[in-house]
Amino acid sequence: MVALRRFLGLVAIAAVSACASRGAVDDPAAIAQLGFLNGPDVTRAYVEARLGAPSTTYEGGAVASYTLFMKNDRLATTVDGNPGMISGRYALLLHYDADGRLVRRALTRLD
Repeated sequence: MVALRRFLGLVAIAAVSACASRGAVDDPAAIAQLGFLNGPDVTRAYVEARLGAPSTTYEGGAVASYTLFMKNDRLATTVDGNPGMISGRYALLLHYDADGRLVRRALTRLD
């Protein structure tokens, strides 16, 4: 089980690196709403205060994954009400350093 979690963590880190380098999302509404991730000292605590707890974590919390939904031009971490109103699903991967500072991020559209 530990080997599987380590493997998934490495896959998540590789995905963050790959997506961050090619700019996978071109949705201006999604990018604008995640602008708070662009600051110089973004911490895990700050992100969790804005987005809540991540959907999944890897590597002891160094990599956090969020599933986000676009509904009425707003990103949300949950689907409330009519799921038919969702216009997009995204995976947000965040990589933190040992001090809990955000060092890499990637946003990928899932549909």
